[in-house]
Amino acid sequence: MYNPTTILHKTLEILPRYEFEALVKQYKADKYCKSFTKWNQFVTMLVAQAKGWNSLREIETGFKVHNQKLYHWGFKTNPSKSTLSRANCNTNYEIYEKFFQIVRKLIQPKLLKKKFVFKINEALKIVDSSTVEVSINLFNWAKFRYNKGALKLHTSFNLTDQIPEFINITDGKVGDINGINFNSYKDCILTFDRIYTSFSHWNTLNENNVSFVVRAKSNLNIKVLGQHKKPVDKGVLKNEIVRLDSKGAKETYPNKLRLVTYVDTDSGVIYKYITNNFKYSASTIAYIYKKRWEIELFFKWIKQNLKIKTFFGTSENAVKTQIWVAMIYYLLLRYIQGQTSIKSLLEFTRVMKEIILDNRSIFDIYSAEIRSQIKNIDDDVGQLSINTFMK
Repeated sequence: MYNPTTILHKTLEILPRYEFEALVKQYKADKYCKSFTKWNQFVTMLVAQAKGWNSLREIETGFKVHNQKLYHWGFKTNPSKSTLSRANCNTNYEIYEKFFQIVRKLIQPKLLKKKFVFKINEALKIVDSSTVEVSINLFNWAKFRYNKGALKLHTSFNLTDQIPEFINITDGKVGDINGINFNSYKDCILTFDRIYTSFSHWNTLNENNVSFVVRAKSNLNIKVLGQHKKPVDKGVLKNEIVRLDSKGAKETYPNKLRLVTYVDTDSGVIYKYITNNFKYSASTIAYIYKKRWEIELFFKWIKQNLKIKTFFGTSENAVKTQIWVAMIYYLLLRYIQGQTSIKSLLEFTRVMKEIILDNRSIFDIYSAEIRSQIKNIDDDVGQLSINTFMK
């Protein structure tokens, strides 16, 4: 007897579909839809991300192979490449952008927290951007340089939870510092590169109880007021209290700052960090900035393992829809992985690629010893437990 329960079916149960349908209704996206709904579009693009399919034709063929399962996934007909292409082009990408935030807020409290070498009480967040080059002839809305096109992913990455909290997708001409809303941060630690140096943003973060850590620019005009604490930690050369010394800077950011001068004992390179945090040790401040590199690893990972460099369509809606569905899939990967003892996200992604359309359990390929360590998921979407994946 055919069993309709697949890995995909149980994965979709994690998602709050009623919230998705509310967004579709808000945007009137299914008003003229006959058979291929926006939920069908979302599921199709989600499977394409999981399977690593490279083209609309490959997606169409892949679904034909599993034609007998389509009814149980909510499909009335097999998605054709022309139907999916029209849906991607015409559907407002904001549906998927807002659904990403809904899913993030749902699963974030249940994610495993990253352990740090130093004790850090607040959530550690990183700001950076990454560029995806595209053909200006095909993606004429994604302007970058005279004869080049590009997208920019302006990203706020929560390192404590290891997920992106915010992504602003723009064309390549938008400056890094203009792609981030610094007013949205409250009660956390934020680290970023020198390119985001803005005294008005620093003042906003300080007023919102955000501790920021940034490398000091070489031409930063500062006045040393005294020593914060005697530098006793390994690699710490100076630990000083400073303030901005130019007239305009003092008016924009009138508060005291802290300058930590640190030497990397392996390379011998000297770094200077500016922060408004006077609580943590100088070594912890240096460690926090060093963790900024983690967002580069995130960008590298999604470009290598998700479909965000090659696109199934060239319109702005098609491209942004594909990226947002990829980010929702990333959230699902992090969430389900966290309910197991699988430490490697790459290994788990490869497993999902092979079995997401199968009638089996995610955990069948792992030993009984590992499966015994799996915790129950106390999910807000109907108290979903890990047993639903193993039926």
